[in-house]
Amino acid sequence: MNRPVAILRKLLTMFIDDWLFALAILAWVFAYWLVVPSWVASPLWQAVILFAGLAGILANSVLHQARQP
Repeated sequence: MNRPVAILRKLLTMFIDDWLFALAILAWVFAYWLVVPSWVASPLWQAVILFAGLAGILANSVLHQARQP
């Protein structure tokens, strides 16, 4: 059982370096999917809200990585 888990972990780490960044993106997209389309009718504003959230997550990740020694 340890070998398949190790293989899966190796495959995932090949594509994902920052797990918190990836989880934040998934959480934001899920929260967006649940809330925004029912509150905002305009597709333009929906796109702006989605972009703003993802840009905020990216900026936070860049600042966090810049503070790392």
